[in-house]
Amino acid sequence: MSPPAKIRLVSTENEAHLAETQAIHDAMARFEAENQAELSAQARARAEAHACELAQVRVRSEAELASQLEL
Repeated sequence: MSPPAKIRLVSTENEAHLAETQAIHDAMARFEAENQAELSAQARARAEAHACELAQVRVRSEAELASQLEL
């Protein structure tokens, strides 16, 4: 009679599950990074637009004051 076979429990399915989980986490991290970059770009664009509007208001106010001084 032969000795009982040594059974080593290595689950390929478990390894595949770990790889899939890691891939999902990586995809989520990429999505979050892209989302954050897009939000940052939008905030930057809004800040620039606001700064331009303030500059235009300042120029109009200065022009109005200058025209009043000329009167």
